[in-house]
Amino acid sequence: MDENTTPPEAGLTWLIGKTRKERRDFPGAPKILEQIQNKNLKKRRIGLSSTEGPPPRSHMPIVDDAGKKIGEVTSGCCLKTGHNIGLCLQ
Repeated sequence: MDENTTPPEAGLTWLIGKTRKERRDFPGAPKILEQIQNKNLKKRRIGLSSTEGPPPRSHMPIVDDAGKKIGEVTSGCCLKTGHNIGLCLQ
């Protein structure tokens, strides 16, 4: 999550307390509550896994078969099993 990604887009809606939702007293409340109610998300969180190459790193682009950028890695690491995992926003 960053300045350009809301809690619902990052899959972190559960971190917004019930009382705060009811009071609507937090930064970005109108946009965030509208996203929660209508499930109107401009981005979606996707998990990555591979066994080849280096692990994904923050800000690496995710591209489709045509080479068009469709997302960006938010975090990644290499596991002891030899698998690389990561999260990206599309």
